[in-house]
Amino acid sequence: MLRYGLSAFFMAALALLASTRPAWAYIDFGTGSMVFQMLMAGAIGVFFTIKMYWFAFKRKIHVFWSRLTGRPVPPDSEAKPDGDAKR
Repeated sequence: MLRYGLSAFFMAALALLASTRPAWAYIDFGTGSMVFQMLMAGAIGVFFTIKMYWFAFKRKIHVFWSRLTGRPVPPDSEAKPDGDAKR
């Protein structure tokens, strides 16, 4: 069902794009700065998302690597960020 819906959507989009007329317009400097702003906001959003999930991602990689090498994984409660165990 979803396959046919997407197919119909792309066919309608193709029909709309094929039937357009020239706009006889220009792109001013404001449009370029808006596109630049959108690209920068997207890049900052990607970096912020990576920052938010970095420790969870790092932990999953550590667990995966420990399973491959056979080394035990220390629990989160015993490991500090600097690597020293709690006393």
